[in-house]
Amino acid sequence: MSDATMGSKRTPCPDCHGTGELRIDSENTNEDLEVEKQTVIADCPRCMGLAFFPPDPP
Repeated sequence: MSDATMGSKRTPCPDCHGTGELRIDSENTNEDLEVEKQTVIADCPRCMGLAFFPPDPP
């Protein structure tokens, strides 16, 4: 895509690297003393899940 077809430039969010979501690795220990690993996926709070910042108004 060229700049002419996009209409405006989009700046990818540096926090989520342009994905719109954050992945947080978590470890918990259960009652049997086993370590359970999980990945929590949440919308990026900085770009509100859009993956980019809207262009600045002219």
